[in-house]
Amino acid sequence: MTTHVTSRHTVREVLKNYYDLSKPRIVALLIFTTVTAMFIAADGIPPFVVTVLTIIGGVAASAGASALNQYIDREMDARMTRTARR
Repeated sequence: MTTHVTSRHTVREVLKNYYDLSKPRIVALLIFTTVTAMFIAADGIPPFVVTVLTIIGGVAASAGASALNQYIDREMDARMTRTARR
């Protein structure tokens, strides 16, 4: 018979973990450069809906890629001092 250990986390802890997993500083930098490029390409203000949808898609893609990268690198990160707590 196997025993399953479950841990209870508060909603706040779960949200913080997802927030940390998404690497928000990297996401913010990518969105900043994307929106800046949109303004330059539009030679002014780009369409509002296009900008909003681009930001939403960029955040989702970047955060998802960060989460996948951390999952894939979890064994290697566990062996490195700098990344052992990820």
